[in-house]
Amino acid sequence: KSASLEATSASLEALEEEKLKAEDKVKAVEEEKEALEANVASLGAKSARLETKSAELEAAVAEAEAGGASLRAAKEEALRMLKAARAQAEADKKALEAKEKAVQTLQRGQTATAKDLERAKATAERAVEELAAAKVLIG
Repeated sequence: KSASLEATSASLEALEEEKLKAEDKVKAVEEEKEALEANVASLGAKSARLETKSAELEAAVAEAEAGGASLRAAKEEALRMLKAARAQAEADKKALEAKEKAVQTLQRGQTATAKDLERAKATAERAVEELAAAKVLIG
């Protein structure tokens, strides 16, 4: 009987040892599970930060595009104003030339006939009309 009790005792000790090993394995698996859950939570937080950053970048791109459109509109307005200023300068130049011709005609024409004076007057009137027309076009 003693040998049988010793064998049973040894068997129980072996079972106890296996039970302890199994508990250690369960504990190790639970720790690994907790570590994985922490990693998942960390990845979730990183993902949320990346989504926020992505949204911020998209907003910045939209703002930059809007700024670009605003700059294009300002450039177009500046070009329109430049074109209008050039047209005004050209009209002013033509009017000045016409007035200079009229003055020259008047200076030459102190002895000029009434016909020459009428031509000078008509030239000056055309210059004034051209200037008025240019101003209307420039608007």
